[in-house]
Amino acid sequence: MASKERKIIRRNILYGGELFPSEGIRKWYKRELSALSTEMSRKTIADIIKIYRRENENIKALYAQDADSAEVLKAELDRLNKEFYAVFTGKAESLAKGFVERQSDYANISVKGSLKAFGTSIGGASGTTFEVNFLKGFYSPRDIKISKAAIAANVKLINSINSDFFKEIAELIFRSVMNGEGITAVKEGLSKITGKLDRRVELIASDQNKKVYEALSRRKLLDVGIKQYEWVYTYGSKKPQWEREYHRDVLAGQIFNLNKAIVVDPKTGEEGYPGTLINCHCIKRPVIVFN
Repeated sequence: MASKERKIIRRNILYGGELFPSEGIRKWYKRELSALSTEMSRKTIADIIKIYRRENENIKALYAQDADSAEVLKAELDRLNKEFYAVFTGKAESLAKGFVERQSDYANISVKGSLKAFGTSIGGASGTTFEVNFLKGFYSPRDIKISKAAIAANVKLINSINSDFFKEIAELIFRSVMNGEGITAVKEGLSKITGKLDRRVELIASDQNKKVYEALSRRKLLDVGIKQYEWVYTYGSKKPQWEREYHRDVLAGQIFNLNKAIVVDPKTGEEGYPGTLINCHCIKRPVIVFN
């Protein structure tokens, strides 16, 4: 009986196309972030190794002044931190803006394609049609508000790559000094920090790619009069620990309002939309429900 009722309900729904975030934009963002982080880690690690070998001219000068190892290390780390702080802050704004602009343009294109699944006119006598400016580079006032918030959030994330990296480097170096560890132990620690840095860059690119696209595409749907969506579970995770039974068994296939966040994590009560939780690969599909 339940199955029959479900089929009857589904007859009253029109479906748009599924809205997937852009893999191309994610790869571009990761590449740009990796270029910054790789240069930072490469130069920092090379200089730290030189510190231990006393090959760096700045370090030689400090040792000549009878500075102890901790002072030498702190001086060099401070110099490197300031150098890359300037690099990251100098590029963060333009990089974040380029990322969000790409997302907005892609949201225009993908939402337009999704709406084509409804047809050019729906509702019979009501003659309901979808009209929206989908030209590349078009931003509605609401788009601009979302874009500004996304740019600010990504500027903060980009700069945190630099600050968090040097915080971990400093902790490693001074721990090695306190414990009297040699260059071999330091190299092992640096390798772990570099691996963590690479994973952080990957996560930022992936997570922001989904979050920003979700917000912009949802706004564009609301702007053209679409009020609801279907939660689509995509089975996109390649790691079992990222699979969420609640999304698969409870949310998948259900219809929700676009202008109201729902609980996406029953353990914490966190609210959001498809793809907004870290490592969530779910997406949305716009729908029109007839009474």
